[in-house]
Amino acid sequence: MELQVRPVTSRMEGYSKIARIYNGAFPRRERLPIRVLLLMARRKNVDFWAFYDGDIFCGLTYLIRYGSTTLVFYLVTNDELRSRGYGSEILRWITANTTKTIVLDAEAVESGRPVSNLEQRVRRQKFYQKNGFGDSGYSMREYGELYDILYYGAEFSAEELKRLLKWFSFGLAGVIFKIERKPDKK
Repeated sequence: MELQVRPVTSRMEGYSKIARIYNGAFPRRERLPIRVLLLMARRKNVDFWAFYDGDIFCGLTYLIRYGSTTLVFYLVTNDELRSRGYGSEILRWITANTTKTIVLDAEAVESGRPVSNLEQRVRRQKFYQKNGFGDSGYSMREYGELYDILYYGAEFSAEELKRLLKWFSFGLAGVIFKIERKPDKK
């Protein structure tokens, strides 16, 4: 399977489907408005990509690069095409076409409180592990929700991730994101 990659714009054919799938993939508190993503993707080192298998929209990703780190800010597969390998294929494309270290966050399995979507969190983390991502030993708290920071490739740097988030958020990262080392398990 070889996917075609196209930059996302509001004028592209199929944009309304991309917007619908993006908006349906995350709760409102976990997603930026798509218009903000489009605006921010005009910046150097920020990419908003749509992936197609022929004419079929398969998924999207939003990438932020800083130094030797690429943050997968969003990764979404078309909900009509799940479990067909498209998510893994998009991750393969990212690993082949970006920096040495690729970082993403996933809802923490052990969040310290009961969660309604534990099975989904476990499945998501297994998906990333199957695709070569490992636990960085760090977590991130964003608007009260805890996320595990996973990475692929070269050595993970929490400091570089903090600088990336600060750059992308125009200095507001410390207010929005709190990155901390996970406690050692006894």
